[in-house]
Amino acid sequence: MIRPSSPELLERCLLRSGSDPLCCEEREHRWDAVESYFICLESCDLRDRSCSDQCVEVLRGVS
Repeated sequence: MIRPSSPELLERCLLRSGSDPLCCEEREHRWDAVESYFICLESCDLRDRSCSDQCVEVLRGVS
């Protein structure tokens, strides 16, 4: 997946919503955390509940 650069994402956010830059940066940070969560889950064995629980805890720490 090709992701736009951070400045490009910030510009899109500002143009679409008229939000202040800090709000858009926070939103981008949350989406980065969600993406990291799914990457973490992909590395877990489906039967390894502790691995998936650890991914959830990491995501909660970021939110």
